[in-house]
Amino acid sequence: MSERVFFSYARYALVEALRIAGVERDNVVLVPNLICRDVFSAIDAVGATTKNYPITHSLCIDPEFRFPAARAIIVVNYFGFPADLDAFEIAGLSRDTIIIEDNAHGWLSRDHQGRLLGERTTLGITSFRKTIRTPDGAYLSWSPDVRIDTQRVPAQPPCRESRIPTTYLARRWVDRFGRRTRLPLLQLARWATRFARVLGGKSAVNDDPRLEFELPAVREPHALSLQLFGAVDQGAEIERRRARFRRCVEIAEEHGVRPAQSDLGEAVSPQGFPFWGGTGNERAFTRAVRKAGLGDIVSWPALSARSEVPDESDLRSLKIVNFLQ
Repeated sequence: MSERVFFSYARYALVEALRIAGVERDNVVLVPNLICRDVFSAIDAVGATTKNYPITHSLCIDPEFRFPAARAIIVVNYFGFPADLDAFEIAGLSRDTIIIEDNAHGWLSRDHQGRLLGERTTLGITSFRKTIRTPDGAYLSWSPDVRIDTQRVPAQPPCRESRIPTTYLARRWVDRFGRRTRLPLLQLARWATRFARVLGGKSAVNDDPRLEFELPAVREPHALSLQLFGAVDQGAEIERRRARFRRCVEIAEEHGVRPAQSDLGEAVSPQGFPFWGGTGNERAFTRAVRKAGLGDIVSWPALSARSEVPDESDLRSLKIVNFLQ
């Protein structure tokens, strides 16, 4: 059983993982080019530099790529599907490079060997707030069998007991009411918010560039987040997600939409259903998914200029039916 320290956001868990790994100023951290820009704020916080490694259309590492020397590497379990860790050894990753498993999408998910994602490497980070609706919530994990400098392991930050954010309460109420009535209330609320932003002369989406360079204001997790985390019926949540995924596959086939991942295996608990935008009859697929109440559809990720994904790459068209509720 791995040990854990909880934080408000996975970015803080990543900062601590980098410090435990001995990453210091100007050390190199290898990062996949397909990654949300927020990750760079954690790397910047320890003063490290990044080098990209390429991800292919199959969401795997490019088999022709050979890794440069680096202190650490971030390996991503995209959408809760396990990254093939053996492929990194085949591609020439140095044994001196510490692997940090980015499991922001995969709480409750396991690989084909039954190992929990986020706990298969020296260090792992998991963001459970992307699986269940909580004010915040993430954790850093490590195995007691792995040799790490325990002096660098942070103490558990105290939980916040502050007032629960009104925005969180509103979203939770709208989501629950929408699921009971089958009305697309979250989508309508999101549309209204974007419309209001445009009327106010702003961009439709709150695309704050500071997220790439600044950590969130609060490091400590909210007490409610840990309470909700502990109360989850994990078996029921896993089956709910797998059932929704299977239904999304059926709808995608009906409308010619191509999934980015389609094989659940025996133990994957997916964050959602990832698919390639611009394939098939995407509009009909979107309507069918929303009518079935399977989840909201969002684009992923918000890329940084440092990600070096070519403008013409299909990776920029990734979307996901998000199963968060």
